[in-house]
Formats: sequence, C-alpha cells, structure tokens
Amino acid sequence: MLYNDEIIIFKNDRIGDLITSIPAIRLLIKNNKDKKITIFLSNINHKIKFLFDSINVNIIIVDYKLTFKNRLFILFYLLRKKISKIYIIRPKTFFFIFLFFFIL
Repeated sequence: MLYNDEIIIFKNDRIGDLITSIPAIRLLIKNNKDKKITIFLSNINHKIKFLFDSINVNIIIVDYKLTFKNRLFILFYLLRKKISKIYIIRPKTFFFIFLFFFIL
C-alpha cells in the first residue's frame, strides 16, 4: 500500500518511559491506518517493538544518546519524506531545535 503522508514519532528513551507511552502510540496507530507511521526507538527499548506491529508502522532504531550520525540520518530522513505530523514523546532539545527548520 502506498501512503501519501507519514507520521513520525520520536521515542528513543529507556524502556520504562516507553511503557508509559504505549497507549498513546497505539492510539495514534489505530487512528491513522491510512498513513505510514515511523517510530524512532532507542537501541535500549527496541526489543518491545512488537507492541507496535502493524502493516503501516515502520520502526527505526537509533542510539539512546543520539550520535552525530544518528542526527544527520534523522535530518535527511525528514527532508526526503512528506511528513504530515511529528510527535516528540521524548523531550530532548535536539528534536525541538531542528523542527524549527521545518516550521519556518
């Protein structure tokens, strides 16, 4: 299936923090079956990615502490895609700073 829009979810933190966000992420998946959803999980919590298993969900694993390489990858990923929404469920300064580039 081809999707016109993509939703991005950043949740690259520890497993305990991810557990509290599972209901919200699953609700986003359920309410957006017509969109591709990409979830950025950390290398620490990626083992429970099966909780988000759906045909329209793509999981990308990045380091818990984002490396320069991870940051470049995320930036280029966002530049290449048609993103309709971005959810930052892990409040890290990096995510908020580069989002200004997409707002302006």
